[in-house]
Amino acid sequence: MLNEPMRIEIFGGLRVIHGENIIDRFRTRKAASLLARLALFPHRAHSREELIDLLWPEMDPEAGRVNLRQTLYSLRHALDCKGESVFESDKSSIRLRADSVVTDVADFEAALKPNADGRCSLEDRSTAMELYKDELMAGFYDEWIFPERRRLEALYLNALHEQQADLILLGEPLRAVPLALREIRIDPFNEEAHISAMRLHALAGDPAAVKRHYDELTATLRTELNAEPTPETATALAPLIEQARVIEASRRAVAEVEVQRITLPHPGHPLNHGWRWPIWRRPAAGFATCALLYMIFAAPMGHVQRTHPNGAGAVSAVDSAIADLRSLRSKGFVSGTLAQQEDARRRHAQICLDLAEQAWGCWYGRDEERWLDRFSQCNEDLRVALHWLLEKSPEKAVQLSGALTRYWYVRNFQREGYRWLSESLARAPRTRTTGRARALVGSAFLSLTYDARADAQCREAVAICRERGDRWGAAHANRHLGYMACSRTQVALARRYYEQALAEFRTLKDDRGSAVTLLCISFLPYDAAGESRAGCRNCASQSLELFEKLDNPWGVSMALHSLALVETDQARAKAMIAQALAAYPEANGLSQQESEEKGRLAQSNGDLATARRFYIQEMQIARDRNDRTGVAYAMMLLLGSSSSKEPRTARVFGATTALYDMLGIASSPKYDGERSVLIAALGKSSFNREYHDGRKLSWERAIDEAAALE
Repeated sequence: MLNEPMRIEIFGGLRVIHGENIIDRFRTRKAASLLARLALFPHRAHSREELIDLLWPEMDPEAGRVNLRQTLYSLRHALDCKGESVFESDKSSIRLRADSVVTDVADFEAALKPNADGRCSLEDRSTAMELYKDELMAGFYDEWIFPERRRLEALYLNALHEQQADLILLGEPLRAVPLALREIRIDPFNEEAHISAMRLHALAGDPAAVKRHYDELTATLRTELNAEPTPETATALAPLIEQARVIEASRRAVAEVEVQRITLPHPGHPLNHGWRWPIWRRPAAGFATCALLYMIFAAPMGHVQRTHPNGAGAVSAVDSAIADLRSLRSKGFVSGTLAQQEDARRRHAQICLDLAEQAWGCWYGRDEERWLDRFSQCNEDLRVALHWLLEKSPEKAVQLSGALTRYWYVRNFQREGYRWLSESLARAPRTRTTGRARALVGSAFLSLTYDARADAQCREAVAICRERGDRWGAAHANRHLGYMACSRTQVALARRYYEQALAEFRTLKDDRGSAVTLLCISFLPYDAAGESRAGCRNCASQSLELFEKLDNPWGVSMALHSLALVETDQARAKAMIAQALAAYPEANGLSQQESEEKGRLAQSNGDLATARRFYIQEMQIARDRNDRTGVAYAMMLLLGSSSSKEPRTARVFGATTALYDMLGIASSPKYDGERSVLIAALGKSSFNREYHDGRKLSWERAIDEAAALE
């Protein structure tokens, strides 16, 4: 064992540091590639056959073995120190001695590993981002490098996005600007990243910086690509400049008010050093205040609400409450004394909380679409309320965020919703209330990881609800445990959780809970967990009956789809799918999950063109959310709905496989079967050529290729 571990850095090239010695030149590029491969996975032995296939795939095995021996010899000569070797090898395998080396990649991944609360601190993310100097093994193009390069780049980009979001919540958008610029350096023509940087300048109240960034982007595109910014980028400019101007003006106004109204005992008083600052210079409070003022004066109010089903033009109590929210934002927040303004914010937050609690009792019912519309209409009010509650009453922030889970899920705000839930749960006292239990379930569901931490949150919610005598809440949490188990293909476990939930909902005579749980059971594989086709059909029929009683079109559509999947008569199955398609609500646009659901409905009905349209929509939503797992899954669905046997299809197979490898997802047997069919159609050599080209595509280019499939 070496006295001091040898450090191997793989980001941005390959460099070995041991004491004062630095080695960044190797006898051959294959030697560097071999060392990088061993260093990337230092805790496992690598078979010699595996290494030969990776480094010399074109050679016959014996020649490859000779090359491997010679390359390993050159590395030993360069790295071994005073008779101590960093390598362990035998006739069948080679590895690095894990106690003799440390790597920047291992440190990077360790820094991004969530703590016991499932969170990653600002400091740890900063450490990780400093370690990522450049892409993995920059300048090397061995095929084995590409999946790992993409995987680590995805971790880095995700860390950049999370760090920016946390800095915005802390009221420090300027600190987030360099992070947006790092993403731009990776892909200078990614206009979404440029819009993010412009938005950060706007939140900092700097309209000149917004315009300057746009002008620089325009010049770059003209010089490098002879192109102009996309219409989406051009359209974003004016609102962002206006936003920045409003925040800049409100910042000055707030500063003047604070300086005028806050008077401390004497200039030397210790508190004077904090409270005599203009409020906008106090990081957290300043940003929150200026952001609130922006939302008052400049934030869009959403689309026009649909007419009430109970009478044209009728104004309900809910409409009045939404009108009150507008009035408080436009007048109450900026009029009167500071105490009166604070009271207006308190009343505003309470109205949002009351509305969310009313909606909570309507999810999956006849009024669900109307509530979704209304929350879309006052989405900025919900954000304002949550900002204020996080500072003033975190336990109420927990209550509000928990009630909004379904809205965030359906309207494509999953990532934002998860952040609100996580921040609220972290800040609030750990009092075991039913509100906390509801938020724990929401956080687990919107995490979209469905891992051990998500399970633990739902089990804690079950325990809290049982302690509090909340049988409905316990059933609700158990149903989510079933859903997460099903997503991990633990069918028998999922069924047990579902049955527990269903028994409780039936005892409580709760039609909504029973309808959704029966629907979940009906989608379980009927050859698993002792379930029969007839049992699935029975659950789907009961679910359909309840959703029709509840007058919920989404539930009716999904129950019909489930019935069609177990129907043996093809004509009846097609008729059910047609009914399901007609019933599916999409007046306000489909979410990622809903796009997939409707695509599957169309594919079941044999309408592949429509199915592809919805899968493309799902893929684009996932791309906009930087959800690479969602992109990979949508690409797989597109491949399954495509009849094309062209080279492009092989490229999409390669790109999809690379994404799956990067994300650690196993492909399904159906996917492998479709690949075999394509190999037969194109020929093995043609398929392999296009497939390997596809593995090298950027994920944006891969999305374009997938969208062009026929």
